[in-house]
Amino acid sequence: MKQNGIQLLPYLLLTAALLASCQGEDDIGTAGETTAPAVSSAAEAATDSALYTADYLPDADYEGYVFRCVTVEDYPVAMEKEDGDVVNDAYYKRNAILEERYNIDFEDTYVDTYMDMTDTFRTSALAASNDFDLCRLIMRDAFSMALEGYILPVSELPYLDITQDWYIHYVNEELTINDTLIFAYSDECISAFESTYAVIFNKQIIGDLGLDSPYDMVDNGTWTYDALFEMAQEAISDLDNDGKYTLETDRFGIISVHDQILPCTWVSSGIKTVEKQDGIPVFTAASNERLITLLGKVYDYWAADGMCYDAFLSVGYDEANRRAANLMYAQDHALFMFNGFGSLSILRDMEHDFGLVPLPKYDETQKEYYSRLIDGWINVPLYCTENPERTSVIMEALAVETKNYVIPALYEDAIQNKYLRDETSVRMLDLVMQNRSIDLGDTVWMVDIRNIFMDCFRNKKPDFASAIEKNTKKASRAIDKALESLGNQAGN
Repeated sequence: MKQNGIQLLPYLLLTAALLASCQGEDDIGTAGETTAPAVSSAAEAATDSALYTADYLPDADYEGYVFRCVTVEDYPVAMEKEDGDVVNDAYYKRNAILEERYNIDFEDTYVDTYMDMTDTFRTSALAASNDFDLCRLIMRDAFSMALEGYILPVSELPYLDITQDWYIHYVNEELTINDTLIFAYSDECISAFESTYAVIFNKQIIGDLGLDSPYDMVDNGTWTYDALFEMAQEAISDLDNDGKYTLETDRFGIISVHDQILPCTWVSSGIKTVEKQDGIPVFTAASNERLITLLGKVYDYWAADGMCYDAFLSVGYDEANRRAANLMYAQDHALFMFNGFGSLSILRDMEHDFGLVPLPKYDETQKEYYSRLIDGWINVPLYCTENPERTSVIMEALAVETKNYVIPALYEDAIQNKYLRDETSVRMLDLVMQNRSIDLGDTVWMVDIRNIFMDCFRNKKPDFASAIEKNTKKASRAIDKALESLGNQAGN
């Protein structure tokens, strides 16, 4: 393998263009127009001197083979034509390179929801069919299918090299159980880019209240949860003076929902509810005083009047409610918002400027910023894949060329469409993506573990230690059952 150039060159080219468009602009800023920067296309930005290559992939001719993928429209593999959209055209260029190199054609079949996707995968697995080459599942469903033996594991895909830079190492390390990684996240999993959480802040409110710049706090290591909540407290305002806090008329400290923000706080603090002991996952929340202290602190902040607008608890569990609340953020109804990078498009028409920073640290002694990844739609092959060598070659090539073309295009699209409004946000996004992490208790064992803490919030009973103790046996049984399944597969 060789890598020509450096990893961030495509992004730095985009940042340089953005810098040129922002000369003299105050990073904290107030209201004012932001002009979309003039940048070269992502395909041009990814110059030959900056491209990643995988020299170990064979020069293969697959004789016009149709490489079939089952996915959702938000995360395509195939792309029929160029249309001038920077991301669409990056997909098209990536695919054109691979279709010519390997003499293949990509073909997508779309389903509507992640539940439909899992049903499709299971049906084909039970029939041992050859219906597709790859199917895109969310993380917890991919793990479930792997436990049932329905996924062809990494060890049987000879051309996947998970040590390379186009793999998401923090995430794959967590998913490695007893030295075994069943499926591996690469940059081809665009959802792992868009579903990584960050904090959005309103520059106008920061300026009006005379608060410190979150950008500066990130850089000097003081961006912690105490700092965030204290700033949020300053922003709370009963604007209509009616003695209560209403989203449409008042200003909250934060807009988010509990199942977003609470797991973000412990994952970004470097805390796990499930830890590895000699490579084996163990539910350790009961003995983790740091976790219990953090949960109690977050609940106390959360419960303060006006601190956070939670659409799920205030209106009901529906994505439409969450989206409606996020749209109100664009109208200056909160200082902060927790969300995945892919959701920033809803802020494109926001009048006042906003910035993006990583999730905070637990305290100032924490060395790095960690970002929470959730769901993460990943392409996986069936256990009965007819040609594992061919499948692994195309999977690896997709990962490499996605890193070369599609990831830079996502940055470019974010800049051109004002999802990122200054050069510091671009640098912060690099930091957000650098240390993407998961907690197995928040992802693959969400039902048995994460929901312990969510129930405390929903029921307004913040005795987290008692809730953990009550559910320890249940959580441990879920883990033991998974280990048994993996052990049985290894013995076959």
